[in-house]
Amino acid sequence: MNAAGAGGPEELASTEEQIEAVAEAVRESRHVLEHVCRYHDDWFDEDLRETVARACREVEPLWDKAAVTLNINVQTQLRDAGLLDAQGEAKVRGIKKWAREFFRNPNKRFFGKVAKWMNILLGSLASIVPGGEALKEFKEVVEAALEEE
Repeated sequence: MNAAGAGGPEELASTEEQIEAVAEAVRESRHVLEHVCRYHDDWFDEDLRETVARACREVEPLWDKAAVTLNINVQTQLRDAGLLDAQGEAKVRGIKKWAREFFRNPNKRFFGKVAKWMNILLGSLASIVPGGEALKEFKEVVEAALEEE
């Protein structure tokens, strides 16, 4: 139902569906970052390649913790963090759009676009998810390690 009580195109998905969409956006963020670390390590400054690869492996358990934390039991915290309703939908759609573009044509420009949306999402998650701040900072490490063109 929309604010007026009638269903319409602006009707939001159920809370459970919204939470699943946020979880999917987190999984997509992980996929993008792991893809860059595994298949585009030549984008990184040579002195940082091995360290970034190790950091990618170190945060793997944090992604798993984030996935299990996102459930109906934390809906109030998710809403307070701007991860549900229109704010959450915007974050999810931004990641989906730019991740899709990145995987169609993997390049630094599209990575930069999806990374901006990941920063917003991971910043919101940091207050809720164990290790959320470390995930956000890992994304920032990946961005900082990119060689300037």
